[in-house]
Amino acid sequence: MFWNPKIPIWVPVSLYILCLLVSIFFLICYGYCLKTNPDLIRSEKFITDKLRIEKGFIGNDDIGLRETFSLPQNTIGEPQTTESIDGN
Repeated sequence: MFWNPKIPIWVPVSLYILCLLVSIFFLICYGYCLKTNPDLIRSEKFITDKLRIEKGFIGNDDIGLRETFSLPQNTIGEPQTTESIDGN
């Protein structure tokens, strides 16, 4: 069906080998990136969401983004006081 007797056999064989080598090259590059830095092969949305989480932002498309804050930590058994420094 695809074979033309006028074409020498080395032409389709060389094209097949070229396609095979290119495929192997891309698989090796993919494996190298996966092993050394997996963030390179992830989507841009994933990376931006990851950066937002690392920077301390929370939210979604409905409520928007806002910065997170941490509450002061009290040790167990100590009451939290609200009086000012001068005692008033």
